Amino acid sequence: MTPPLMPRGRKIPWTILAICLAVATLAALAGAWGWAEELELKSVDARFRARHWLKARWGAVRVSREVVLVGVDQRSVDPASSPNADRWGAGGWLTRDHWINGTRALATRWQPSVVGFDFLFLPYRTQNAAGIAEIERFLRAARDPFGIALQEENFPRVSLLNALDEVSNARFANLFYTLDAARTDRPSLPRFMVGYALTRAAQDASSAWRADAKEDLARAETLAAVALPAACVHGVPADYPYADNAILPFDLLASAPVALGAINVPRDADGNLRRAPLVIGFRAPSGETRFAPSFALQACLMHLGVDPRDASGTTGIHVALGREIALWNATRTIRIPVDRYGRLFLNFEGAFGDFPQAPWVALADLARDRAGGASPGEDAERARELERLLRGKIVLVGQTFTGAGDVGPCALDANVPYVLIQMTAVDNILRESFLRPLGRGAAAAYVVGLLLAVAALNARAGAKLSGIGTAFLLLGAQAAAFGLFAADLACLPTVLPSSAVVVAFAGVSLYRYRVEHKARLEIRRKFGAMVSDVVLRYLEEHPESFSLAGEKREATIFFSDVAGFTALSERLTPPELVAALNAYLGPMSDLIKAHRGCVNKFAGDGIMAFWGAPYPSADHALQACLAALAQQKRIRELAPKFRATSQVDLVVRMGINTGIVSAGGMGSADRREYTVMGDAVNFAARLEPANKEYGTRILLGEATRAAVKDALVTRRLDRLVVAGKSAPVEVYELIGRKEETDAARIEAVAHFEKGLERTWRRDWEGALAEFRESLRLVPDDAPSRAFLARVRAYQAAPPPPDWQGEFVRTQKS
Repeated sequence: MTPPLMPRGRKIPWTILAICLAVATLAALAGAWGWAEELELKSVDARFRARHWLKARWGAVRVSREVVLVGVDQRSVDPASSPNADRWGAGGWLTRDHWINGTRALATRWQPSVVGFDFLFLPYRTQNAAGIAEIERFLRAARDPFGIALQEENFPRVSLLNALDEVSNARFANLFYTLDAARTDRPSLPRFMVGYALTRAAQDASSAWRADAKEDLARAETLAAVALPAACVHGVPADYPYADNAILPFDLLASAPVALGAINVPRDADGNLRRAPLVIGFRAPSGETRFAPSFALQACLMHLGVDPRDASGTTGIHVALGREIALWNATRTIRIPVDRYGRLFLNFEGAFGDFPQAPWVALADLARDRAGGASPGEDAERARELERLLRGKIVLVGQTFTGAGDVGPCALDANVPYVLIQMTAVDNILRESFLRPLGRGAAAAYVVGLLLAVAALNARAGAKLSGIGTAFLLLGAQAAAFGLFAADLACLPTVLPSSAVVVAFAGVSLYRYRVEHKARLEIRRKFGAMVSDVVLRYLEEHPESFSLAGEKREATIFFSDVAGFTALSERLTPPELVAALNAYLGPMSDLIKAHRGCVNKFAGDGIMAFWGAPYPSADHALQACLAALAQQKRIRELAPKFRATSQVDLVVRMGINTGIVSAGGMGSADRREYTVMGDAVNFAARLEPANKEYGTRILLGEATRAAVKDALVTRRLDRLVVAGKSAPVEVYELIGRKEETDAARIEAVAHFEKGLERTWRRDWEGALAEFRESLRLVPDDAPSRAFLARVRAYQAAPPPPDWQGEFVRTQKS
C-alpha cells in the first residue's frame, strides 16, 4: 500500500487534475474520429445482444403486439406449397395476382388498422436485362395472363412490357380505389401505404436506382401530397443532406388512394443498421425543400389517426430536428427523440423472431378456405388465429424468404430483412421505448466526471486502494451503463470513458510513482535509523500521518542516562569507551524501536526517544513504559559484563512523560531532523535525573501514569517541583507489569502510598510506621528508605504552614 498524495480535506493536486483533464481533452478529440464512434457503436451492439439474451432467457422480451409482420416467406415463393405461391419474380407475382388476392383478403376478412408494403412497386419496363428476360419467358408461356388475347407476332417486345405494366398494374391500383370507395360503408377497412425511396444524385446508389431516379424526377411533385406542412418542421441544420431524386411506385399506384412512406434505411459507417430516419428532407425540381415522413412514421400517423394538416390542433405533428418529433391525437402524445438529421436511434428490444408474424401465402389460402390440404376445422382455427393476430393492428409486408436481397446486418443479427428495421421503429414509437446516445457535449461531461472521480480517488487513497477504487469505478460505470440501457433509460458511452479512465489512471500512477518514490527516499533518509522497519514501512505508506512542517500532537517522551558515566569514561580508554557505549546503546535503541518508538538522538550515554510521532499510536504511553521495562531487564543482563570490564555498576535512570508537543523537521537549511519540543519534553528531561532523590530507575509523569495504570503497577512517589517551575506535579515510579509483580511488592506499594498521605498531613509517626512496614515487606525498597530519612528531617525541622507536601528540586541534572 502506498500513500495518498494529499491529506484529507485538501484540494486535489493540480498535477493530477492536469493529467485527468488532458486525458479528457484527448477523449473529446477521439470522439470526433470515426473509428472511435464505430467502436462505441460496436459496444452498443454488444449491449443489445446481452440484453436480448438475458431477457429471452427470462422470457421478458417485450415487443409491441400492435405491429405484425406478414412476410413473403419461403412458403410464399414455393409453388409446391400452395396454388397462391410462385417463384419470386414470376407467375402471380408478375401479374400482381398474389398481391391482389392477399391484399383483398387482408382488407375484407382480417381488417388490420394499417397495411404497409415495404416494397418498391416499380414499372416493369424499368427492369434490368435479367428481369426483362424473365418477363418475356412468362409472357410466352402464359396463354392468357391478363384475361385478354395477346399474340407475340402482333405485339413487339416493348408493347408486351407496356401491356404487362398497364394491365397488371391497373388491376392492382384499381383494388385500392375499390377498397377506398367501400370504406364509406365499412370504416373498419384498413388504410394502405406503399414504399418509395428518396436519394441524392451524388449518392453512390445502385445503377438501377440511379436510372429509375432520372425518370422519376418528372413525377417528384407527387411527394407534395405526402410532405409535411413546412410549419411543422424546425431546427433544420445548414448542412442537411437533402434528397434530390425520388424512386416512386408505378404511376397508377402512386396516384391511387394509398399513402407513401419513405423506406430509406441508411447504414452506418461499418455497414450496420442502427438508425431509422423518421423524416427525410427533399428538394423538389422547383428548388423548394420539404420533409416527408418515413415508412415507419407514416404507419404510426395512420394508426393513431394523426393528420399533419389538421387545422383544429386535435391531432398533429411537430418536428424539431436535433431534439424530438412530437405527434398527438385526442388521447395521447408521443415524443420521439431524434438526432439533427431526424433519425431515431433504434432500440432493438426484439429480434426478428420475437415479433408476431404470418406468411403472406396464408392470407389467400385461408380466404379461400384452402390451406395446403388442411381440414375445414383446422382452416377455421387458423383463420381465427389470424384474425386475432391482425385485426386492428399495423401490418407490415416485407420479404423474408431465403435469398431475398432486402437484407442487412443489425445489432442483434448479421443478416435480417430490412422490414425488421421498419418494425423496430414502429415498435419503439408505439411503446415509447427510446434510447438516445449522449451528444458530444454530454458525453464529454460524463468523461470529465469519471476522470475527476479518478483524480479524487488517486489523491485521497494509496496506490492499492486507488487501484481497487478505479477498478470498481470502471465496473460501476459499465454496470450503470448496462443497467440504464436495459431499463431503456439512457445509452451511455462505454468505450471512450473506460479507455479514458484507464489512461488517466496509468498517467496518475506514473506520476504517483515518481512523487512517492522521492518521498520514500526522503522518509528513509530521515527516519531509517530512528525507527523499526515496521514503523518505517508505515511512514512510507502513510506520509499523511505526520508533517515535517510542524504540527501539534500528543506524544510520550523518554529520556535515559547512565549513572556514573563520568567515572566510567575516566576508567576506560577511548576505544573501550566507544565499544562499551555501543554495547549499551545498540540493545537499548533496538528495544525502543521494537516497541514502535522513535530514537531521536544520543547525547553521550543519554537517549532521547518518543512515541506517538511520527507513527500514530493510541497506546503510545503504554509502549513507552513497556520499552523502559524491557530496557531495565536488558540492563540487568548486561550489568555483570560491564562490572567485569569497567569495575562500574551499570545503572540507568529513565524519565517518561506524556503531553502535547510540537513535532516536525527542525534544524538548519542544510540539516534538519524530525524531533519534538514543548513543556512535556522538558518535564520528561527533568524526571530522568529526579530518580536520584528516590533511588528509583523509572519515573513517570501524571498523564503517563493515568494512561497505563490499568496495565502496569505504579507507585505515587511525590509532589515534585522541578527546576524552572513553581507548581508541584505528582510523579510516579514505574514498577512493572501487573502479572509479573509479586504480592509483597504490591502490598509494600500500598503501605508506601499510605505513608505518603500521612506525610502530607504531617502525621510523622504514622508516616514512619507505614514506610517501615513497606521496608519490612521489601527490604531493598529505596523510596521507603528515602522517605524515612525525609520524614525524620521534617520531624526535626517541620515545613512551613503553607506546605502541601511538595518537594522542590533545584538541580536540572
